[in-house]
Amino acid sequence: MFDALNKYSNDPWWVDRSLGLLRESDPELQWNGVWILGDSTRMGEHLPEVREFWKRAPEWPVQKLTLEKLERLTTAEGRETFWGCAEDAVRSSGGKPTGIIADWEGVFIQPLRLGEENRYAALLRQALGSGFQESDRNPFSSVVGGVLNLPIPQALQLLEELQPSLRPVFSKAVAAVLEKVRAGETRKSVLVEVLRASYPALSER
Repeated sequence: MFDALNKYSNDPWWVDRSLGLLRESDPELQWNGVWILGDSTRMGEHLPEVREFWKRAPEWPVQKLTLEKLERLTTAEGRETFWGCAEDAVRSSGGKPTGIIADWEGVFIQPLRLGEENRYAALLRQALGSGFQESDRNPFSSVVGGVLNLPIPQALQLLEELQPSLRPVFSKAVAAVLEKVRAGETRKSVLVEVLRASYPALSER
């Protein structure tokens, strides 16, 4: 079935069908609509419908797939729609490490595009302001990994700015990363490992 959809997803019938699915309330039908439209080359022609659909798509898996498909677009309107939806997803998390914040590296997979650094940094600043508990080490590490996708001077500045406002367990771990960066380390994989290695053992309850 999926092979057939890949072959015919640009057909007007399939495009109309996908738009109809976006108007459904069932998340599974919504997911199918996003999948079909996003695998066509016509998604960029229907961004108003996608933006309207986004307002009615509360399920994170559907939102994530929408962001994944939008991320492929290269036009100015396509990029604006992607960033607008990503910003809305962060706001919708309600200051908790859920949704996009818990799945940061599952959304921002592709290398950062030139000229989008400041918008991405602003989104990271919001995400790092979430109420991370000590047990939220994985989502916190994922977001910090996202910071390290920025040019190193910009990443350093952002981490320095936010470190004092973090919980002690995370502030100390970020301090270890900053120390490593100042010593000349720039490899993301190494810096994320430094972050994770700096967490104290979780206490058993």
